[in-house]
Amino acid sequence: MEINESNIPEKGAGDSSTPAVSDRASNYTKELLDDVALLARYAIDAGLQADPKMLERLLLLQDKAEHHTLDEKDIALLVGYYDQLTAVCGEVTAVTVRATERVNERYWGSPTGAHLIKLWSLTLFVGLLIFFYQMLEYRVSYFSLDAGESITDANLFWVRLQHYASFFVPFTYGALGACAYLLRMVETKMQTREFDPGRIPQHWNRLVLGTLSGGMIVIFVNELPGSNGTTIQISEGALGFLAGYSIEFLFQALDRIIGAIIPKLSTASVATQRQRREKQLLISRYKAQLQKTDDPGQQKLLRGVINDLQE
Repeated sequence: MEINESNIPEKGAGDSSTPAVSDRASNYTKELLDDVALLARYAIDAGLQADPKMLERLLLLQDKAEHHTLDEKDIALLVGYYDQLTAVCGEVTAVTVRATERVNERYWGSPTGAHLIKLWSLTLFVGLLIFFYQMLEYRVSYFSLDAGESITDANLFWVRLQHYASFFVPFTYGALGACAYLLRMVETKMQTREFDPGRIPQHWNRLVLGTLSGGMIVIFVNELPGSNGTTIQISEGALGFLAGYSIEFLFQALDRIIGAIIPKLSTASVATQRQRREKQLLISRYKAQLQKTDDPGQQKLLRGVINDLQE
């Protein structure tokens, strides 16, 4: 879509007395100008915008904004460019372009770089926890007692530690699965230039959900259905990792369990219940009429109808 500058209204003669915009409005205009210029560079580099004159005009506007206040025609042109670039770039905004610029000495101090460092550190920490637990399990597996021997206090300490630590295994694998999911998602968003640092809190919430899902899934599931009707036994760690990577895995398991425990009412049973309610309503009405009438013939007729309905 090409912006036709000739259609942009000129300032009228009566507007010559318009006061200069405030400093806040001027700063906002400069920020908008910088955002539009950044989006224009991205759109041209990505092949989404084939109008290099747009960038040239924006650079001229930036130079003008450094020394003068932009007039209404300039602002209208700027807003038109912004609308055009927003429609072309989709989920990519000036914020996401800044957050995904190439790595330099300032990159790791940015919100994106700091978030990546935290994710890498957390993934490494969770991986080390799993490694140490495997080493602990390996150590305990070598404890053996001959006839008449009793376990020493030192060995008992390691056995108890391994026993208590086993309760946290699915949670730990759930956290590892959540970290793997987040790293993959961040990588995809950075490649498409759609990573928004404002959504980082959502990532930490996803990490907590993945950790809880990994710990809770082992309560409800201990096997998976195979392709030919058989069942596949799977370890707690693997279940925790799958639930952490995809929290829908836990919700689908819960839906299957609830569906098995609480049978769904069929259409026929629902229709039967509705007919029973309607029959009870008719019986109540006929009984009320029977109490009000004194005619023996009508009473006999009503009693017959009530008896038929009650059968």
